[in-house]
Amino acid sequence: MYRYAYKCSNQETKQGRFLASLLYTFGRVKKGNDKEVQKIKIAIIGAGRVGVSFAEDLLNSDEAAYISRCFIDINEDKVGREIQGLPVWSEDEATFRR
Repeated sequence: MYRYAYKCSNQETKQGRFLASLLYTFGRVKKGNDKEVQKIKIAIIGAGRVGVSFAEDLLNSDEAAYISRCFIDINEDKVGREIQGLPVWSEDEATFRR
């Protein structure tokens, strides 16, 4: 539902402007040229081969609806490092607020 409202809010119609104002008010979505502001921020569970390639795909795609912010992993060798410019946190460090 959110994605549909977001897609329709880009139209220059009365309904589109109404949906844009609702999204801004309730979803705190900012309009503008900065596409990163409009992307949904995610944490990737696992900093292995699959997780890293997924993060790389998201970072290289302008059309992706998501942007990765960090990895969460249980491997102590990876925790505290950066992979693809993203920090790797342990599952104990990972909180909703962070």
